[in-house]
Amino acid sequence: MNVANDDITLSLLVRVEAEGGRYRSSCPAIEVASAGRTIDEALSSINEAVGEKLEVWAEDGSIFAQLAAYGVPYVHGRSKGESAHADIPPGVIAATLNQYVKVS
Repeated sequence: MNVANDDITLSLLVRVEAEGGRYRSSCPAIEVASAGRTIDEALSSINEAVGEKLEVWAEDGSIFAQLAAYGVPYVHGRSKGESAHADIPPGVIAATLNQYVKVS
């Protein structure tokens, strides 16, 4: 399999916390944060922010080095069965974001 012309799937944990009348969303695995007025808006915002960061890494050819530096596992191809695990404190909503990245 030629990973240079393939998709990879990352399962990333996303956290959403209420903060000052808004919701702060974050993806600690790759140090991305965002916010929204509602939980859905916060999830949409973090999804976009994660996608943008991964696209930059893929475009500049550093995605595998960056993922290794952050310790983020990935699988080749598109997979929906992967999940991210972490200890989540009470009052925090957690979701698994399956992010697909085209590596070229």
